[in-house]
Amino acid sequence: MLKFKMMESNNKEERKEWLEEKINLEKKEIKAIEEIEKIEKEELAGFEKELEEIKEEEHKIEKIIVNGKPHEWDKKKIDLQQVIILAYGTYHADWTNTVAYEDGPKENPEGSLKLNQEIYVKNKMIFHATATFNS
Repeated sequence: MLKFKMMESNNKEERKEWLEEKINLEKKEIKAIEEIEKIEKEELAGFEKELEEIKEEEHKIEKIIVNGKPHEWDKKKIDLQQVIILAYGTYHADWTNTVAYEDGPKENPEGSLKLNQEIYVKNKMIFHATATFNS
């Protein structure tokens, strides 16, 4: 290998050899950096996937309780119509429908659902639904 002091050499042939060697070294270094970057990106993707799986597992909802009965539920959110359908098998917009909930997640631990409102759900969350025919 030629020494780096050749950089200042006045001999064009020596300078040419030094530059070619320097270029080859820089290319090898860049290739090594690209390989490291590829490995790091793969590792990052693996970490991100694992974190997403953990988050999904945290939000996995197996059952919710509607009017005292357990119901399978696999979504992160629910609305008034969905609760009424779970409770009564159907939804009638012209009826008076009410839904209160408790034991919910931190975003909405308890309250009443309004029409077209979605709330977050957690496993074993409790819903109290009523559907009254308006005569």
